[in-house]
Amino acid sequence: MKKMWIVACLAIVCAAGCGQTAEKPVESLVVNETWIAEEMPVVKAEESTGDEKAIEPEITKSGADEMETVEIKGNLYYLVADEADLRAIGTSKYGLDQRYMLQADIGMSQEWIPVGTKESPFTGVFNGNGYKIEGLRIREGESAGLFGYAKGARIYNVTLRDAQIKTADESAEPLTVVCGTQEECEIFDNEILP
Repeated sequence: MKKMWIVACLAIVCAAGCGQTAEKPVESLVVNETWIAEEMPVVKAEESTGDEKAIEPEITKSGADEMETVEIKGNLYYLVADEADLRAIGTSKYGLDQRYMLQADIGMSQEWIPVGTKESPFTGVFNGNGYKIEGLRIREGESAGLFGYAKGARIYNVTLRDAQIKTADESAEPLTVVCGTQEECEIFDNEILP
């Protein structure tokens, strides 16, 4: 099982015995064991022991029922940790035009209603981040999939296990299981497992 690691480091170097400090930003961020170049703010230490200190990206959660967020390269991502978070995508609080990233494997307990319709398509970003969504169940529909209808969206790195989706034309191809209908989207690196 992959774990998502978000780590940002800032090395602080101290001139020995002089009381002077120097700062050096580390320009990389690890997201799910993948390095991403990132401009990190320079932070001065009041007192330094010469040890390295770590600063993590700010992850915020305002209430018990709200998704945590993280900012990566100037983009705000909502971190989807459970079935309730996944079902919240597309609600008024978590719009169809936002960025989402899985942060845990999710087992589905109830029938799924696809995210996005022709009238209100998903236009944001969804990064599966190497985690699995298991037991996705959809009865039938023209745009049946994790995402029902997407337009100009990026949907990638999604792994679905034991998905049971019946479409109107009886197809269940990997692309349609992830997104039933799409227009001008980037949908890639997705996997459908038995």
